[in-house]
Amino acid sequence: MIRRASSEDLPALARIEESVQIAPWSQSLLATCLEPPTAMFVAESAEGLCGWGAVRNVLGEAEVLNLAVAYHARRQGWGRGLMQALMAEAREANSRSMFLEVRIGNDAAQSLYEQLGFVACGVRPGYYPAEDGREDALLMECSL
Repeated sequence: MIRRASSEDLPALARIEESVQIAPWSQSLLATCLEPPTAMFVAESAEGLCGWGAVRNVLGEAEVLNLAVAYHARRQGWGRGLMQALMAEAREANSRSMFLEVRIGNDAAQSLYEQLGFVACGVRPGYYPAEDGREDALLMECSL
């Protein structure tokens, strides 16, 4: 199930972040995603929370702030479901376009985003922390 996040979800989301990110978001940073103009959604399986995503809608544009799915829950449609919820939220907020950054080496995520209508529109050099320094981000855009 994909649903809106609540403050009770934050400890579990912080644990997901710590398990999948090199530079995980803190619980206090996650909490900022519960306040407008940002909307946060969670993926909840029978075993509990397994992912989350957040989108900020400002002046007709939406930006995906983050999307994370626990390793054990990947390739099961949770990322797609979260992205579809974020896109629906952006449309509801009357955003006309959506942007996101993705690690240049994350082929699986890039493929998902392309399937959802995103196209590459730039590169942000050294955007992400990486185990061996920094990694570029591919900037992607989708018309809503």
